[in-house]
Amino acid sequence: MKLTLNKIAAILAFTLGGLSILAGGMAMRGWNPGYFVLNWLPVYNFIMGVLTVFIPAMLIWRNSRYATPVAIAALGIHATVTVLLLSAFRGTPAAQSILAMFFRVAVWLIILALMFFQSRRNKKGNKMKTTTGKWNIGVGLWVMAAFMIYGFVLIYLRDFAPGKAEWIASYSTGKHFEARLAHVHGNLFSLLNIVFGFLLMKLPLKENMAKWASWLALIGLLMPLGILGEVYLGLPYYFVLVGGLSIFAATVLLGVAVVQMKQAS
Repeated sequence: MKLTLNKIAAILAFTLGGLSILAGGMAMRGWNPGYFVLNWLPVYNFIMGVLTVFIPAMLIWRNSRYATPVAIAALGIHATVTVLLLSAFRGTPAAQSILAMFFRVAVWLIILALMFFQSRRNKKGNKMKTTTGKWNIGVGLWVMAAFMIYGFVLIYLRDFAPGKAEWIASYSTGKHFEARLAHVHGNLFSLLNIVFGFLLMKLPLKENMAKWASWLALIGLLMPLGILGEVYLGLPYYFVLVGGLSIFAATVLLGVAVVQMKQAS
């Protein structure tokens, strides 16, 4: 059996699903991990674990055409729950639960990356050129959808949450200001990635410059995500700096690539 990148991705999905079944099942049976766990979280972990083992892992292993949409859906579900834990349930779940959700999101990102690179291996020659930028469009739409949900969470915190008066009072300071900053930049940088991806796919740019612009634009999404990390996890500001510099570099590089394209024509 040839161990392709898709096979590795399927093994990762199967392992993640198995661990979720184990952890969720033990917690549902009364196991105490040593920290507070929301009542519904073990049930969520168990159900998602079962679904992951029997649907995404199998589809990815068989290289099904439905594998990518299902993997994207799994990533979206985990990302949505992570955002809910960081906002609507802010201060309730333990740090271990938050880190576990971030781990799941990170593993699914790795799985999708492996599937993407396997797809690029299967499409050689001039077909590969036309795919540069498609992940900027796809990831841009996913991240924009996540920040749309986060926008609904901010509305909840402003209008319906028990401590809404304090939240409104801190409009221009502290976590409230940082949360709005993350929301604005998350949607802006997502839109920039969509626009960049469309231009990269349509314009006859130099391949190396197009690839660099594509990756730098994707890395730029670390800025709004880094702001959220600062607000809810106390992470250092390095992610914000890396993301800001990357999106700036992507913008400049794409401009240079377009000018060189015009000169070449």
